[in-house]
Amino acid sequence: MKTNKFRLSTRLIAYTALMTALTYVGTLLGFSGGQFYFNLGDSVILICAYLLGPIPAMIAGGLGAFLGDLTVYPATMLYTLVIKAIEGLVAGLLFMLLKKVCEKYFAKHVSERMKDYMSSHPAPDAQEDLTGSPSPDDSISVSDLKQAPIMPEEPTSDVAADVATGETAAVSNSAEGAAPQSDEMPGSDVYPYEIDAKTSAYDNIKALKKHVVLLTVALSLPICIFSTALMAVGYFIAQAFIYGTYAAALIALPLDCVQAAISSAVATTVIAIFSYKSK
Repeated sequence: MKTNKFRLSTRLIAYTALMTALTYVGTLLGFSGGQFYFNLGDSVILICAYLLGPIPAMIAGGLGAFLGDLTVYPATMLYTLVIKAIEGLVAGLLFMLLKKVCEKYFAKHVSERMKDYMSSHPAPDAQEDLTGSPSPDDSISVSDLKQAPIMPEEPTSDVAADVATGETAAVSNSAEGAAPQSDEMPGSDVYPYEIDAKTSAYDNIKALKKHVVLLTVALSLPICIFSTALMAVGYFIAQAFIYGTYAAALIALPLDCVQAAISSAVATTVIAIFSYKSK
């Protein structure tokens, strides 16, 4: 048990280090035009928050973006360390909440659909109990046996011979509309029902998984926008301290909003692909 936990922690550390490196590379691979600058660092942070959770996203976002600013623009590297760490933490917490909501939604609706199906498609034995039809064992009453005793040594009729040879059960089943049992497929009268139930359950769960994927994608976009909006507000406050005036910070705010919008769109697209592949 401890070995599995150790392996999981080692794997998580390795993935966190990988996402930190990708955040660093994404911060460097940007587009600069005049006062506008765009990079893929925020997209990597959001994807890390969805895949690994809040703590790895906080580490990868803060450290990776810090190293990126240290390489290209050291003036904001300390602000970036805090801002991107908060962005990854908030996004990870929201994605963790989203996954719990989707799991509860899936479990609840699977249970409801299975109950509805089983209530509308009862098993053959349950159908006989509901209709009140007599079972094969009740086709011959005790009084009839008393009035016409059957001697196994000398059968007096074809019916008695069938009783003596054990073939009355097959005849009674045929009379009641049930298929006789065979050696090749025991319980063949229940087998089609089981196939029908399994097929219907599979189709219901498959459709429900698609709904969960759509729900995940639909709610991922607001989470990404909210997290990157915090980033834009954080840089607005940081630039107000750097330039000493809010007017200068307001000039860069629309550019940070464009960065947030593009990063959210890219991250949501990648999250949708991951959700569909792992549904």
